[in-house]
Amino acid sequence: MTYCPLTGTAYTWSQSVGGVETTFGVSGFLYNSNLILFDRATGSHWAQMLEESVQGTLRGEVPARRPWVETRWDTWQALHPETRVVSSNTGYDRGGYTRYPYTNPSSGDYRHNDDLLFPVANWDTRLDSKARVVGVLAGGAARAYPLAKILGAPINDTLGGSPLVIFGDAGNDIALAFSREVGDQTLSFERVPGEATVFPYTLRDLETGSTWTVEGRALDGPLAGEQLARMRQVISYWFAWAAFHPDTEVHGS
Repeated sequence: MTYCPLTGTAYTWSQSVGGVETTFGVSGFLYNSNLILFDRATGSHWAQMLEESVQGTLRGEVPARRPWVETRWDTWQALHPETRVVSSNTGYDRGGYTRYPYTNPSSGDYRHNDDLLFPVANWDTRLDSKARVVGVLAGGAARAYPLAKILGAPINDTLGGSPLVIFGDAGNDIALAFSREVGDQTLSFERVPGEATVFPYTLRDLETGSTWTVEGRALDGPLAGEQLARMRQVISYWFAWAAFHPDTEVHGS
């Protein structure tokens, strides 16, 4: 798992690349303010938001993605109260941050101002630069969904010919994009009326009446036990998503 605080992006990849088991490190290079990683097996460089190797013997390789959920700790606990936490007392000092490092005395916290520390290739003013968006890719198309507008009701949509749905809630800092296709059916979703007024909400598909969790698993009904397939997505600052995807659409605009 890698996280880039400059672009606000987190990804989880398999450690097997090019048929070799490896680990990744931070190269110290950036592109569009985003991390360039290296794998310790070959020294090849990998662009985090491009999700591919951009230099070295593995250039052009694409890592196998692993599904993950980015959210607040209390939100995760509400979904998974049985969760155990890995201790930070490992016996090794890896020089990690003990506080958020990107704060300027004059402009304040990097997360909440318009400042960038490094230039980007494309500057798009359709949204505030640090607005958090759910960026989704499908069928050669890109679309950004402003997280602030995801308020518990599912967003049924189609991108690049692929039916998708966004489940989530801005107040709980969670948003997940799923395919709406299950078997030979294309589903449409709604929040179950009146059943849940606080997160986690229960969702329902209109075609079968099955109920679903915000993590895309059917709880009961004809589709009980089914799991919706995750779309290719990331939560990102708007400026970074637009820099890597200059032709992106913005949902609702």
